[in-house]
Amino acid sequence: MVTRLGRQSLDTLTYLCLVMSFVFTLIANGIDYLPMAIAGMVLVTIALVLFSLGDLSKRIGAAIFFACLFTFQIAGVSLRYILYGGELDLGINEHETLIACNCLYIASVVLVLTTRVLECVRFKLRIGVKRTFGIFQDSSYNIATIQKIAYLLFLISSVFAIAGEAHRMVHAITHGYMSMYGGYSSPAIIIRMQLVQKVSMFVGLAANPSKKRAWTYFLLGVSVAVMNLVEGSRFSIMQMALFFLYFFYTRKDWIQQTTKAEKRKSTKKLIILVFAGICLITPLLYIYGYSRVGTDSGASGNYLLLIPNFFANQGGSARLIGLAERYKGQLPGICYSFGSILDMIHANNYPAYSEAAALKMNSFGSVMTYLDSPYNFTVLHFGLGSSYVAEVYYDFGYLGLILVNIVIAVVLKKLTAYGEASVLLKGIIFMAFYYMMTIPRAPLMNPIVSIISKTSIMTFFVIFFLARRQYSS
Repeated sequence: MVTRLGRQSLDTLTYLCLVMSFVFTLIANGIDYLPMAIAGMVLVTIALVLFSLGDLSKRIGAAIFFACLFTFQIAGVSLRYILYGGELDLGINEHETLIACNCLYIASVVLVLTTRVLECVRFKLRIGVKRTFGIFQDSSYNIATIQKIAYLLFLISSVFAIAGEAHRMVHAITHGYMSMYGGYSSPAIIIRMQLVQKVSMFVGLAANPSKKRAWTYFLLGVSVAVMNLVEGSRFSIMQMALFFLYFFYTRKDWIQQTTKAEKRKSTKKLIILVFAGICLITPLLYIYGYSRVGTDSGASGNYLLLIPNFFANQGGSARLIGLAERYKGQLPGICYSFGSILDMIHANNYPAYSEAAALKMNSFGSVMTYLDSPYNFTVLHFGLGSSYVAEVYYDFGYLGLILVNIVIAVVLKKLTAYGEASVLLKGIIFMAFYYMMTIPRAPLMNPIVSIISKTSIMTFFVIFFLARRQYSS
């Protein structure tokens, strides 16, 4: 988007903001003064924006993750404090909020600096077809067959997914959004087919489909997300939109066939489109967030003021960091950061939203919701969700946050610069990125658990087993 000189200037401003935010955060902790830490969070947000704009085409994966981290974590601290006159309304005290600011500062700085270091050392991802096992090599499969099978599976699963969402949508409209927590459960077949739809879409897109099929993947994928929005959930539509933005910016034909001038022009148009979308859509989503539960949003006056209010309301996951500090060392779980994997290994299968599920499993979100409000958890089936920042801080402290965010930055770089990866690997990469966007408000292991679930593995197996090449001896 910018010239080399322009990128250097933006990077310099980024580092300046990070240094200033460090000073503010240090002083805030020294004198126990929260407003200074909030100022540091504002500077961190500016740094994330500047760094992303410095080279958006190469940093698109990190930029999207920054956007999710801001929306679900940082905004819940910084914007709430500014908009609500120093009242966070998160259910955590000032000390716990200060700890949340420290954790978010560490996560943001480590992500930025690690990403920049990887760029400076000319980091390359070597997962091309020549460096992978036989099952990952494109030569082992008929790519045209992969395209056909993935597309057919996608169409079939879309019928089930849309039918399931239609039933949920009718229930939500009839009984209200809150009824979706305690009064509705989708059939297991629908849940599995929705995952089949996503896996087959990722594989289909990885196999370089025709423009017509690509549009089909987009339209049907978004249609399910739109129905989810009507039900009351706003994240699905944003997640799908961000995934296709990532797909557009990382696909091989755009990287290799588009000139630098064309890339800059396209990036400028994208920034204008995103900015316009934020101005037009987020206020509507803010109002909808209240209307879905039958309450008044209080929206009046300046329409644009609803934009920061929307992000402030979305940032409630920051509360979990404060709760991690409050209950540090007191929770029954073995390790919440890897809880999903541990529960899978130990076959911890307690009934959902039960006391046993909260206290005997390694689910940070479940135990936090149960301790915060047993009634909401066991009766209303309402949860606070989770957050990788809160989980890692509880388990491993600040040092763990540094190490985990270094790994996340490396993974994001690899998921963005996948180069000549085979179709199978690209399918896995697309799926990993899709679920990486969730971890600011979900468990750290969410991407891995989604990929290694029985339904995902079976879908990958069916597609690639039927598309394997037969060699005569």
